[in-house]
Amino acid sequence: MLSWMRKSGWMLLSCLSLLAACGQGGAPGSSIASQASGDEAGVFGGERIESNARISRYVVGIEYEGADGKTKICTGSMIGPQMVLTAAHCVSKKLNTMRVIFATSLENTDAVSASLKRRVVSARVHQGYQKAEDDRVFTNVYDLAVLKLESAAPPHVRHAQLAASFFSVSQIPTVYAIGFGMTTFDSKTRVATGERTLKNAIVPRLETDRPEILVLDQSKGTGVCVGDSGGPMLVENADGFIVMGVASTVYNPNSNDLCVSQATYISVSHYRSWIHQQAFEMMQTYR
Repeated sequence: MLSWMRKSGWMLLSCLSLLAACGQGGAPGSSIASQASGDEAGVFGGERIESNARISRYVVGIEYEGADGKTKICTGSMIGPQMVLTAAHCVSKKLNTMRVIFATSLENTDAVSASLKRRVVSARVHQGYQKAEDDRVFTNVYDLAVLKLESAAPPHVRHAQLAASFFSVSQIPTVYAIGFGMTTFDSKTRVATGERTLKNAIVPRLETDRPEILVLDQSKGTGVCVGDSGGPMLVENADGFIVMGVASTVYNPNSNDLCVSQATYISVSHYRSWIHQQAFEMMQTYR
C-alpha cells in the first residue's frame, strides 16, 4: 500500500499531539493533556522527526497552563501565517499562558529562541464542544479550535491546506502518527512519561460510518498518547500537505491502558466551512 501511495504522489500522515477524553458514541476515554517528564519521547512505537524534515515545517507544539497549574502540551498544524488548527480541549481557560513553539522538541522550551515562539492572542472553540468539570469530554465530535498568533510564524514555517469534501481516505489503510506526546503511560497511576520530542509512527486506519471522525487502530503497539492531541492527520503531495483530521481522543473499551486500542480524529473536511469562517473572522480583528 505504501508503494501505491508513493506512485500516486500522495502519502497520508497523522501529526498528533494531545488526546481528549471520550470514545466513540460517548464512551469515556482519556484526556491526554500532557503533564509529563521522563526518559522517552513522542508517539509510542515511533521514530524521531529531525528539524530539517519537510513535515516538521507544518507541525507546531502548543504549551499552556492547565486548570491544575501544571504545564501541558498539545500539537497543532499551521493553516495560515498566524493561524493554528488544534483540538478544543487544548485551549486553556488561561489564554495568556498559551504559546506556540516552532521546534521539534518541547523538553526545555525556555531554551528555545524567542524567534521560534509566539503567544496565542485569541482562540475559537467549536460551539458544539462540551467538557465536564473533571476534564472528561462527553462529546468529542466537535473537538476543534482555531488559534490566532500574536504575529506571523517564522519564515521557514509552511501552512497546510484543509481537506475538501471530495477527498477520501477510504483507500489508504495506514497513516503516520506524528506528535510531541509521551511514549509511556502507566494505566494504574495514569501518569505519562517522555521528553516531549516530535516523533512519528505508521498506524493502521479503521473504517467508520461516522463522517465526523477518522479512527486509528493502535492495538499493534504504535500510535498516539498523552501530549499528542490536536495534531493533524496530513496527506502529502508535491505542493505540500493537506490536513485530513485533528487528533482528539484515545479509547480502550477493555482496559485502563487507554493508548493501545483506538485513537479518534475529527474530520477536517466535515468541518471545513467552520474552520475557514473562524480563521477569516479572526484575521479581521486585532485579537
